[in-house]
Amino acid sequence: MALAFDTDLIGTADRMDAIVAAFAEASAPAFVTREGTGTDPRVRMDVWHTGPAELFRGQMAGIRLRRTATQISRESSPMFALAVQQAGYARHEQHGRQRVIAPGDLLATDLNSPYDYVFTDAGVAQALHVPLDSVDLGYGLLRRACVTAAENPLRGVLAQHINEVSPASRAVGPLVADQLGTATIELVRAFVLTASDRPQARDALAGTLGVRVHGYVRQHLRDPTLTPQSIARAHSVSVRQLYKVTAELHDGGLAHWITTQRLAGAHHELADPNCRHRSIAMIARSWGFVSAPHFSRRFRRAYGMTPREWRELSDTVEREPGPG
Repeated sequence: MALAFDTDLIGTADRMDAIVAAFAEASAPAFVTREGTGTDPRVRMDVWHTGPAELFRGQMAGIRLRRTATQISRESSPMFALAVQQAGYARHEQHGRQRVIAPGDLLATDLNSPYDYVFTDAGVAQALHVPLDSVDLGYGLLRRACVTAAENPLRGVLAQHINEVSPASRAVGPLVADQLGTATIELVRAFVLTASDRPQARDALAGTLGVRVHGYVRQHLRDPTLTPQSIARAHSVSVRQLYKVTAELHDGGLAHWITTQRLAGAHHELADPNCRHRSIAMIARSWGFVSAPHFSRRFRRAYGMTPREWRELSDTVEREPGPG
């Protein structure tokens, strides 16, 4: 995650111009005006990437964003936005629909249609900016998904995923983070497809169970209570159905895949110089292994050496001088 913008670092006289420029770069060009009396406009933006999508967290107060048809005709957007209200309230109007966005609500915004988005008081929203071509389902269907977002049966699943994907992507290595980004796009595609009247829309939720399980497991890899039973409960399916779906995706089954992902995370941290202050047992526990001997056995079976031997080897390579 990277801090992209913070009005606290900008003088009052230049603040509004800076906010306009920041939103144009982070999302799409829009008119930005002060909202409310006696409220200094404040904005903080944090941005990070998860696969092809971009995650944006905005803390805002006293701000109104209005994107017009003229702006859209001048510069269309290659993205659409899915946001979860994390704190405070906002007002949103698009396609003739007005909504008050409360904490926990999912908001879908078509960046290629006019909208009005208002934060009178302090609020926080976390948004996923999704490339249109990554979803590849046609603009008409995307627009319908935005209009019907509040009634979409996948809104709760997607909102939870957007809330949790940022800490998850920071907690795992680059390879797993890219896989998490791919799972995120597939879940977004299911969300959009569910808004369709097409026959395959009836199967969209069931068809994405494997993707949703992938995302859920990656987000909870460090939780020692993660089990097939807890995963099945979180997705309202039987353990038998869960095993059937995951058996089609992973050789060795779900439990083996979870252990493999946890071992990969621990393997990375044991070689990380920034983690040298942490004991092997601490790292093992942080990746969901409650028994140090069990972790050591599984690690040796996977990598051909003990965790201690791997750490010592990594330290030796780190200290070796380069050529010349």
